[in-house]
Amino acid sequence: SLDNKKTIGDAVEQAMVAAKSGEAANIGTTLHSLTEQVDAGGDIEWMPTDLRADLEAYKRAMVDIQILSSETFIVQDQIKCAGTFDRLVRLPDGRIMVADVKTGQNEPQYPHATATQIAIYSRGHLYTPESGRVGSLADLGVSTTTGLMIHMPAKTGTCTLYEMDLVTGWTLATVAYEVRLMQKSKPIAPYTPAPF
Repeated sequence: SLDNKKTIGDAVEQAMVAAKSGEAANIGTTLHSLTEQVDAGGDIEWMPTDLRADLEAYKRAMVDIQILSSETFIVQDQIKCAGTFDRLVRLPDGRIMVADVKTGQNEPQYPHATATQIAIYSRGHLYTPESGRVGSLADLGVSTTTGLMIHMPAKTGTCTLYEMDLVTGWTLATVAYEVRLMQKSKPIAPYTPAPF
């Protein structure tokens, strides 16, 4: 009812929350794209002024890390999924690992999803539509035990690198896969009284 001010107020509040959520997602997508330009040597001075501090922080954090690949598609046969990871990087100590850029505020407090995501990628096969599977990341020397979270919460001017435990991440991925399989079964049947 239009004369119910509480209902209208609640609807407006929900719309505002949804708009903020959409804005955060758009900023995250923009930052992902701009970090690729930074990796390619793009001039931060030409980038949006409200994101320059974030991009400068990213550049400082990544100064000693070599980008081997960006936005690379993989398939993971064991748990039947596919996706595109953000970066394949070589650390100064020579380790090669999958890295994921995260722009949310609370990613380090809730790392399980990121560890799971990177663990899946690290155990995947490179894939192109023309050639199909062209090699597993593990066979190319990519770590399946450690990954990298590049945490640059939007509009904070900070970027922190975190090593991710991919053994735990893979355990979570396989448990989730088993749960998904079990959800396809129907553990229910109509009750039929037993004859006396």
